[in-house]
Amino acid sequence: MDSQIQHGYIVLADISGFTSFMEETEIAHSSNILHDLIANIIGYFTPTMDLAEVEGDAVFAYAADSKISRGELLLEIIEATYTAFRDRQRTMGHNATCPCKACVSIGTLDLKFITHYGDYILQDVAGKTKPVGSSVNAAHRLLKNNVGKTTGWRGYALFSDKSLEKMGIRPDGVHTSLESYEHVGEIKTSSINLDERYRQLVEGRKIFLQSEAADVSVPHEFSFSPAAVWDWLSDPHKRIRWMKGSAWEAKERPSGRTGPAAQNHCSNSNIIEQILDWHPFDYYTVNLHKGILNIMITGELEPTTKGTHLRWNIKLKGGLPRWIRRRFCRYLVAQKWHLTESFDLMAQLMEEADSK
Repeated sequence: MDSQIQHGYIVLADISGFTSFMEETEIAHSSNILHDLIANIIGYFTPTMDLAEVEGDAVFAYAADSKISRGELLLEIIEATYTAFRDRQRTMGHNATCPCKACVSIGTLDLKFITHYGDYILQDVAGKTKPVGSSVNAAHRLLKNNVGKTTGWRGYALFSDKSLEKMGIRPDGVHTSLESYEHVGEIKTSSINLDERYRQLVEGRKIFLQSEAADVSVPHEFSFSPAAVWDWLSDPHKRIRWMKGSAWEAKERPSGRTGPAAQNHCSNSNIIEQILDWHPFDYYTVNLHKGILNIMITGELEPTTKGTHLRWNIKLKGGLPRWIRRRFCRYLVAQKWHLTESFDLMAQLMEEADSK
């Protein structure tokens, strides 16, 4: 038992509607569906977060401060998990050949998330290491809230104001509420409609530079999950550590978070980076510009059995012949950005951070 007080996030993912789903459908098939969906959630939560336990139709996880240095990563994990849940749900529905009620009712399920921040102590409970304390209790109490009743949302992410403050973001379009519980008191919360966010991701215009259309394509293998690699690619403070000669800082955040139209600035080169498309932990597309220089980059991440395959597809925009564009991009990659060496350094820094 570790009695040392720790600080971090408590995250719960709860499958909405599963109680009635289990009661009204064939238990053999409904339990298999639950197992599949739960495994999918755990796959996205870990290894960035630690799994405490599966509580029926809910996943209970936690993450110490040291694991979430960029708070926005937590929101990206939640949205990526929800997107995977909806995609998996849709695939299971399309592929179902069994006419039983469980298989044809998969679409009635949804997923909600609760995130709270506070102190906790790790204890061994029935052979499992779990965080315990008032913050953990508060997170579980937040599962019973008024968001669904007041908004009609079934799939949503609820954040206590304490967790959002620690994460350092204020997304647009949130529903705010004040939840009150006996022995806990009042908790201010902000919630995001995940169904709306899912539709935006699915229906939004995709800006993706294919390797075939790029002037240069640079691959690299990492022995870490896509979420971990994404964080080191996205966090301006971490980028400074592995991108030689850079001095990145976050600038414009029109939606209160990183996403399309957001900007970063490198003060050393005076380059402005504008985000064109943003799909954690799948791909992102950015535009780098300084004067007449205009470069598009798509970073695509693919999970592998050993970690993540990253590929940067780079293209110099403009009317120059392709052979000139290719030569210039190769010069940037090898002589200015030292990209292969930078990716190697990034992997080394990830190894060092993971060993602490």
